[in-house]
Amino acid sequence: MMQHNFDIIISGAGLAGLVTAVAFGSAGFDVLCVDPALPVTERDKPGADLRSTAFLQPARDFLVSLGLWDHLSTHATPLEVMQIMDAGAGDKTPRVTKQFEARDISELPFGWNLPNWLLRREILKILHQLPNVTLRSGIASVGLFTRLKEARVTFNDGSRAICVARSSFQILERIGAVAPFLDKSLGWTTGRSFYRGKQILEFEMPDSPSEKYRPMYNL
Repeated sequence: MMQHNFDIIISGAGLAGLVTAVAFGSAGFDVLCVDPALPVTERDKPGADLRSTAFLQPARDFLVSLGLWDHLSTHATPLEVMQIMDAGAGDKTPRVTKQFEARDISELPFGWNLPNWLLRREILKILHQLPNVTLRSGIASVGLFTRLKEARVTFNDGSRAICVARSSFQILERIGAVAPFLDKSLGWTTGRSFYRGKQILEFEMPDSPSEKYRPMYNL
């Protein structure tokens, strides 16, 4: 059985999975992204995703930070007008219609719309330029075994990968997202298990004053 080590394993190479792979790969992590389906990056090919995705301003800013927006902006359709209709009557005739224009609140549009097949094509171009990101199409994750220091993922081709955690909070810190999680979490070193109201187990997690984060957190 083949075995490989990665920092991050992403199961699913949809738009969210691909963007996540670019984000962690750009931050320096060794990433594996798997998906049972082969990517379709041409509009007229069988299986092409003909839906579209709208990115609001915060999402656009995130794509800019990853260096993705430069590859997407020329294909994007600005969403300048938002129209809301109340069509709840029996004949589905709109009873109330309201229209909002982005220029009333911002110099930018409400968002930008892009075809999903094109998004996949452009994001894959960036993904393939990251040497520390591996994309395996036609492979599905079928098993997960977690330990304190790592997680082992098994795939349907019989191979196995180990996701070695540098601690979840260390990962969040490196991508600049640790603060909101740390503020709302409770760190602990001693765990207890109860059955029918009685404590049946107590265990102590290894800890050290030199460590920045506690060994475990509850969120």
